[in-house]
Amino acid sequence: MNFAQTLDWIASLAAPATRLETSQQFARVLGVEHLIVFAEDTDVGQILPISGFAQTLPEGKSWQTFLRGCRDLARHTATLAYPVAEHRCCANGISIGSLVIVLLGDPHASAVGLDLFEQTRRGWELFAYGVSGELASAASARHAMDAREAAEQSRRLLLSLDSARRELQDAVVAADQEINRRRFAEAEVSRLLLAEKQFSRLLAESEARLRLAARAAGFGTYYGDVQANQVSLSREFMLLLGLPADHNDTIRLKRLLSSVHQDDRDRVARKMDQSLDSAGNGEFQDEHRIVRPDGEVRWVMMRGSTIFAGDPPTRYPSHIAGVAIDITKRHQYEDQLNEARHAAEAANEAKSLFLANMSHEIRTPMTAILGFADLLHSRLQDRKDQACIETIKANGDHLCEILNDILDLAKIEAGKVNVRRQPHNIVALVDHVHTLLNGRATEKGLRLHVQYDGSIPSELHTDSKMLRQILINLVGNAIKFTERGEVRIVIRCHARNEQLEIDVVDTGIGIPASDLETVFTPFEQLDNSATRKHGGTGLGLAITRRLVELLDGTIRAESEVNKGSLFRFTLPTGPLEDAIWISPSATRTDAPKVNRTNRVQDGTDKMPEISGRILTVDDSRDIRFLVQAFIRAAGGEVLSAVNGAEGIQKWIACRDGGTPIDAILMDMQMPVMDGITATQQLRHRGFQGPIIALTANALQRDQQRCLAAGYSDFITKPIDRRELLTKLSRWLTHDAS
Repeated sequence: MNFAQTLDWIASLAAPATRLETSQQFARVLGVEHLIVFAEDTDVGQILPISGFAQTLPEGKSWQTFLRGCRDLARHTATLAYPVAEHRCCANGISIGSLVIVLLGDPHASAVGLDLFEQTRRGWELFAYGVSGELASAASARHAMDAREAAEQSRRLLLSLDSARRELQDAVVAADQEINRRRFAEAEVSRLLLAEKQFSRLLAESEARLRLAARAAGFGTYYGDVQANQVSLSREFMLLLGLPADHNDTIRLKRLLSSVHQDDRDRVARKMDQSLDSAGNGEFQDEHRIVRPDGEVRWVMMRGSTIFAGDPPTRYPSHIAGVAIDITKRHQYEDQLNEARHAAEAANEAKSLFLANMSHEIRTPMTAILGFADLLHSRLQDRKDQACIETIKANGDHLCEILNDILDLAKIEAGKVNVRRQPHNIVALVDHVHTLLNGRATEKGLRLHVQYDGSIPSELHTDSKMLRQILINLVGNAIKFTERGEVRIVIRCHARNEQLEIDVVDTGIGIPASDLETVFTPFEQLDNSATRKHGGTGLGLAITRRLVELLDGTIRAESEVNKGSLFRFTLPTGPLEDAIWISPSATRTDAPKVNRTNRVQDGTDKMPEISGRILTVDDSRDIRFLVQAFIRAAGGEVLSAVNGAEGIQKWIACRDGGTPIDAILMDMQMPVMDGITATQQLRHRGFQGPIIALTANALQRDQQRCLAAGYSDFITKPIDRRELLTKLSRWLTHDAS
């Protein structure tokens, strides 16, 4: 802005309509916030704003007070007075004595503005005189010249001011940018410092947790320099080795190996060398014992890795790192488990031995009781005498059933029962059970009925022996507790679920609902008169449930007192895609009544005949006498011996005398020489004939021992005459052929 423009602006103040806009424009040119022009009214002695201030003062305040405050705040304001020197200018009714200009805003811009107004002061005075109409020609010319010079100076000053203002603005912008960069840098530094503090805190917390976990779990860490042959140990590792916590944490690799128990040292050294092999994967893992300086032995598990440097073929081990965990308590626990397992196995073995001994001690006299009862029954003719013998034999059979139940349960609980699944004809199996038990049902006047609900596969993959035992137990139990009515076996197959479902339904005494689960508990019986009347061990249903579970099946019972019971068990059939389905008819429900007093009348009970020389070896005189009677009655010749050694001598004597032995019946447990040893020696000496074991041990493992020792077959005591003669006849016929 030049001098002429400045004067035009001052002149425009005479127009009230443009005062506010003009003052705002000039304020922007000068770079200040506000530019206010006051007029000193000499008539009233007041200072009034005439431009640049659009608001009124609050009530009770005067412009003099405002102007005084502006002058007091020199940092924000600048003022300049232009006296009119005894001349008046009437503008809007104001008698102008002098003008006051107030600049509000940046102090630097205000100072530059003051310089501008100071230089145009003379021009202003001329302007003021001209406005009053009292200009003197000579003075006016002089003043006009001065005004032109002042205007030129003002123009140059304004140019300098504008340039300075731009430079100042650039400097301010640069300063702001620098300040911003500095503030950003300071903020970034502060952030990094805070992050470093947080990282340090987290690292310290992590290390503290790691140390706590190490102390709790008993593990330590190690890090070693392979080339320097040194390894650094954590505090926990040093304590694990039995070294003091303040001990130097750097030791030699050989020192670490020297702490390993002597019996494990070679293995650990070999594995460590393998982990350092540049051709391997660098992994190391081993469980071994360490020996502390005080002699205490601890178990540790070490795991580590080798860090290799370079590339093949110059690859070499650089560092190792890993952990060592104290597993002493785990080994102690495993030792305790092993001891407990050995104790349990010993107890189980003792139980098996006890059962075997008890079986032997019970079955041996039972053999004599039942055998001689059977022998007497065949010799006696009096009906009353036969009835007495039948009573003895019936009770003996009952005792054998109890003994068999106890042994069966013991075998199942000991895990001695193996499941052998093979394809089997279910119809034939059920028919066999029906035939076996129908006579018992007929004697009580009951109908034993078999019913097939729908088609079933011709063959199922299952253990036929177990399934037969399950059916015999359930059907026999139903017959036992049913006095009138019927017992039904209902078979159905669910192809969608691949399950075989069998119901055994009776019309017997029933079971109270509260006792339905009790019947499956070993040695538990219903405590009522009907149950006690029938007796028993309470093992039949318990054994049945165990057998069903061994076949991966389920069993449950439904019953109503005095109306009957239903026992339902299901077994998996396996895939049925290729099964052949059949629709069998119901098995017959009637069977000929068995005449227990004259069973030989239909010819079915005729005993087999045998021929040959039989050697019986048993330490029981009663057993030898009974077997001799059975064999001689069947047409055979019998020799006897009291132990295995005597049996071998008699076989040798007969062989050398030209009267060889055709078959041998050999007891297992005998004094001087047992049957196992005698059989092995007989086979070793060349005897090729059948050797049949007479054993009171009904456990499967004892039967397997017989066969493994060279026995051809075995007969379980009590000895059944028909079974004995049948097996002898079959073996002698086979041997002769």
